[in-house]
Amino acid sequence: MALSRFVLPFPDVGGGIKPSSGAKLFFYATGTSTPASTFSDLAGSTANTNPVIADANGLFSDIFLSGTFKVILKDANDVQIWEADPVTNIDEVPSTSVTFLQGGTGAVARTVESKLRESVSVKDYNAKGDIAVTDDTAAIQAAVDSAVVSSVGYTDVFIPPGLYSISSPILCPANYRFVGNNAVIKAAVGFTGVTRNNIGDGGTIVLESMLLFLLGNYNDIGGAQRDAAFIGRGITLDCNNVTKSGVYIERMPYSTIECKVINTIAGGNAIDVGPYCWGTHLNGNIIEDFAENAIAIGFGSNGVTITSPRIWGKTKTGASGVLVKSLANINGLVVNGGFIEKIAYGVSVQRGNGPILLNGVDLEVCSNSCVLVNGNVADAYKSTVGIKNCYMSSIGSNVDANYAKVTVEGSRLRLGDNFKTGSGGFIDASNNDYESGLPAIVAGSNVALDVEQSWTPTLLDDSLSPSEGQTYSVASGTYSRSANKVFFKGIMTLASIGTLATGESARIGGLPFSSSSTANTQSTINIGYGAGLSLSAVNAVSGYIGVGSDYATLQKFSAATGTSNLTVGEVSASGVLIFSGWYTL
Repeated sequence: MALSRFVLPFPDVGGGIKPSSGAKLFFYATGTSTPASTFSDLAGSTANTNPVIADANGLFSDIFLSGTFKVILKDANDVQIWEADPVTNIDEVPSTSVTFLQGGTGAVARTVESKLRESVSVKDYNAKGDIAVTDDTAAIQAAVDSAVVSSVGYTDVFIPPGLYSISSPILCPANYRFVGNNAVIKAAVGFTGVTRNNIGDGGTIVLESMLLFLLGNYNDIGGAQRDAAFIGRGITLDCNNVTKSGVYIERMPYSTIECKVINTIAGGNAIDVGPYCWGTHLNGNIIEDFAENAIAIGFGSNGVTITSPRIWGKTKTGASGVLVKSLANINGLVVNGGFIEKIAYGVSVQRGNGPILLNGVDLEVCSNSCVLVNGNVADAYKSTVGIKNCYMSSIGSNVDANYAKVTVEGSRLRLGDNFKTGSGGFIDASNNDYESGLPAIVAGSNVALDVEQSWTPTLLDDSLSPSEGQTYSVASGTYSRSANKVFFKGIMTLASIGTLATGESARIGGLPFSSSSTANTQSTINIGYGAGLSLSAVNAVSGYIGVGSDYATLQKFSAATGTSNLTVGEVSASGVLIFSGWYTL
C-alpha cells in the first residue's frame, strides 16, 4: 500500500474556514458512511483515530492515506462546517519523472534523480550517527562503495552532523571525496584493522587507519595511482585512544586533506601520507592528543604543502608534529604558518630529504628540538632545510642538524640551545633574534652567523679571574662566526691593573666561545696597535688561543731572545691594545 501525505499542518480547509481547538476531521470511503483508515506515518504502521482531533491551535498532526475518501470537518461540538467528496491523495511520483531546472540563463532541465545523486549521504544507507550507539561501519562503507560515477570520477560522500561509530577501517580503494558538516567518526572500543601485503618490506601488515585510501597492496610504489582524493574540514576522526591513525593515503597525488584527527595511540601517524602522493595539500588540519607523529610524509611525495596546521600534543607529548620519513626522497615540501606545540620534535626531517621549507611556523614547548634534521655519511647528498620567519621555543635545542644543512633566517629563537650540530651538520643563521641577544650554540657546533656580535675583553693573569680590580677606560670588541671559525677584534685601554700579578703571563679573556677541545686547534691573535707597554727590543706582539680556552695568551718576539709570554707588568697599568684574530670551535 503506497501512502502519501494528506495535510500537514491543516490550518485552512478552504473558503477561509479555519479549524479551532478540538476540531474533528472524519474520513470515510467515498460515497459512503463507512469509516476509512489513515495513518500518522508514511510506513502505515500507526493508525490515526477517526476522527483525527485538532490540537489547541486548530492544527492536525501528520495524516497519511491511500485511495479516494469522503472527508468531513466538524467543530468540537460536532457541528459540521465543511465536507468534500471525493478527496484523492497525491500519488507518489518517481524522481525520474520530475524535472529540475536551475535558475539563470543557459540552465537545462534534468530529472530530480540526477540532481539528488550528485552526492551520496551516509544517511541514505542507514547510518545513524546516534552518539556511538549504532555501529555505522557497514552503512558508511556502503555509501562509499556506491559513490562511483565513472571510471575517473566519484560523487561526494556526505556525512551529516552526528557522532558515527566504526569498528574497522572505511576502505577507499580510489580517490573518493568526503564532505562533512560537524560530523564525528569515532573508533569503537575493539576497533580492528585490516591486513594487507607489505610490498616494500615483505610479509603482511595490519593497517589501523580509520579512513584507508589504498588501492591494492601497502607500500607498493609500483602500484596503480588515482588523483585527487578529498577529506573536508567538517569531519573529525576520533581515534578514541584505541587505534593508531586517522588517515592513511597512498598513491593518490594532488589530494586534499582538511579533517581533524584526535586521540591516537602509539605505533602510527594521525595523518599518514604514504608513497607517491605528490602535490597533496594538507590544509588547516587540527591534530591533537596524539601519541606518535601528527603528520608523516612518505616516499616520493614531493611538492606536499602543509598550510596552517594546529598540532598540539596536549596530554601526550607525541614524537613529531611533522615527520619526513627516512630515505623518503622528498623534494619541495613546504610548511606554511600554523603552530606545532607541546611535543618532542616540532619538525623531524630524516635522512635523504630536501629541500624543505618552514615558513612562518610557530614551534613551541618542544622538549627535544623544534627542528631536527638528520642525515647519514653514506647519503649521496645531505638533507637540506630552510627555516624562515619562524618562532622557536625549545627546552632542548631550537635547531639540531646532523649530516645536514639548515638555513635559519629572520626567525626568533627562545629558551634552550639555539643551535646544535653533530657530525657533518651545518647551520647558516642570519638576521635572527635571540632571547639573550646572543645565540646559544652548543660547543663544537658548526654554525655561521652573518652579523657581528659584541663581547667585552678583559686583562687576565694566571688565575684567569676578571675580578682582581682591573679597570679600563675602554674595553669593547665584536665578533662574527662562519662555520666553525670565530673572527674577533677589540680594543682595551687600561686604567688600572688592580691586584693582577705583574710577573705572570698576560692574557685577553672574555672571548665569546671556548675554542675546540681537539689537539692542534688552529688560532691566531695579532696586535695591530700597542701603546704604553713596558717593552724594549721587541719586534712583535702576538698570541694564541689554547685548546678548549676562552682566552688568548699574549706573546712577544725578539730577534735576540725568540718568543716568550708577555707579562702583565709589560702590558702596564696604562697599556693600550688594539687586536684581532680568529680561532676554531
